Amino acid sequence: MIMKTVKKAFLCAVSLCIALQAFACGRNEPEEGSLPATGSASESQADSTVPVTAPQEPPTVTSLKLPEDNKKRSDEFALRFLSICAGYSKTACRELVEAEGFEVVLQKNFEKSDDDRSHTSAFTVGRGTIEFRGKTRDMVIITVRGTKTGEWYSNFDIVPSRSDHAQFAENFLAAAQDVYDTVKPVLDSADNPVILVGGHSRGAATSNLLGYLLDGKYDNDALYVYTYATPTTARSSGDYPYIFNYLNPADVVTLLPPPYMGFVRLGTDIILEGDSETAGSLDSLIKAFEDVAPTVSAYYGTKYSIFRAGIDEEFGMTTYEVMLVLCDVLCSNDASAFAPLALMSQESSFYTLASALISSGITSSGSEIVKQHTPTLYGELIKKLITDHS
Repeated sequence: MIMKTVKKAFLCAVSLCIALQAFACGRNEPEEGSLPATGSASESQADSTVPVTAPQEPPTVTSLKLPEDNKKRSDEFALRFLSICAGYSKTACRELVEAEGFEVVLQKNFEKSDDDRSHTSAFTVGRGTIEFRGKTRDMVIITVRGTKTGEWYSNFDIVPSRSDHAQFAENFLAAAQDVYDTVKPVLDSADNPVILVGGHSRGAATSNLLGYLLDGKYDNDALYVYTYATPTTARSSGDYPYIFNYLNPADVVTLLPPPYMGFVRLGTDIILEGDSETAGSLDSLIKAFEDVAPTVSAYYGTKYSIFRAGIDEEFGMTTYEVMLVLCDVLCSNDASAFAPLALMSQESSFYTLASALISSGITSSGSEIVKQHTPTLYGELIKKLITDHS
């Protein structure tokens, strides 16, 4: 009984400090200077997905100008598109797409319950017509939202198969597959559509892999994928010249799932000029994470003692179990679930990770390491990139 009580207390102690993996998928709650969550209470009654029916006469989109060459990145366009991907509530996401002149024909997964652990992401689909390389073309825009409530469970379950040989972050691939299957009727009803896909954080990871699923199915010369604060998604970057990932090296999200497990991103990474001191501090965090979860199978299967160094199959816990406790805290918004780290022995294999996270300030919502992930900062860094190259 005492052992169970101590173990429970320890889980509470590290639940808030081990926010490393939590921020891997971005808590895209409204921040100062960002779009407010403007959704009404009625939005939460049901998943009121707009029917997948294309408009008879798609509206003409004149304000959004795509780069002529989809395989040559445009930082100016990236900055513009980031603002369209910055919505959080269902209403805000719809209004951002409509403001560009598109008709929203589909929204899905915005009303998932808090206990829904399915590997899906909320997304918005708009349709219109544009002038593209001298011709009028149908266009479909897909923006994917970041994490909300029950999606934390998916964020932590990085490889549901538990296989060290998995070629993708399977949680994000499943979310991308859901988007693809849902939006395919819209794409098929359009005439050789131009396709624009993007998102921030969890939305970025889903968008990155949606580019993979769309590859070769439609006109690759008219497929644009721009992502921001993108977690790693696959074991190979592959040949996807139309996918561009904007990354802040001081953002821990871009390092998870951890690169030492072999994960990268599809397409081309654009490294922004982030805070070098914060970026350097991430090395110790990732190293501490590697010590307890060196492989996918170890992340899910290896139990460590909280009282001594090494493995404890009877009373220990896995790194994944710790993340699930953290998920419960995040979903309940119970920030008081914090107990003294003194409950954990300094000999515990988890001690270095917990200490590194606490010293990083990641438990504070206003800390520098948290700020590095926000869409607002990404916008500032992209603006600096444009200025430096002008």
